[in-house]
Amino acid sequence: MKISDFDRVYQKYVDLVHYAAYSMVRDYHLAQDVCQEVFIKMYRAIDGLDEKSIKGWLLVVSRLTAIDALRKRTRRREANPDPEEKDTYHEPYTPDRILDDFLLREFAGNLFLALYEKNKEWYEIVMRLDVEGAPTAEVAQELGLSINHLRVKHHRARAWLREHFGKELRELL
Repeated sequence: MKISDFDRVYQKYVDLVHYAAYSMVRDYHLAQDVCQEVFIKMYRAIDGLDEKSIKGWLLVVSRLTAIDALRKRTRRREANPDPEEKDTYHEPYTPDRILDDFLLREFAGNLFLALYEKNKEWYEIVMRLDVEGAPTAEVAQELGLSINHLRVKHHRARAWLREHFGKELRELL
């Protein structure tokens, strides 16, 4: 890819990167910071990136950058506790809870990466329908599929996920 491709790629994937970041950090403003950092990393590495794998690259970098942001935020809060922030947290972050959250997010990242590598169309369908909550008719139209064909592909993707990740997911939850 070239620097001239940056704007097009940014416009195409900014919402997805922001959603991926937000799904991990659960803070809108921190997710914006993560999103900005991801695209800075992309801009710096754009010459070595392949157009075909940019979406997967952005998702992996989003996940890793979000993990780093959570670690930094946790360290800052421990060093500078703010008594006014007590209302924003419903339960304290314990080492076990942090580890459980990390393992769940790591598992989700691995699950989506495996689905992307297995079948990019399945990945797109699952992301749009299950993660983003997009309407079925809209996704079918964008992918050039009938609604019934989309539902069949969605069913197959979810069946594949259950077959390959169902046991791990049940153990993790």
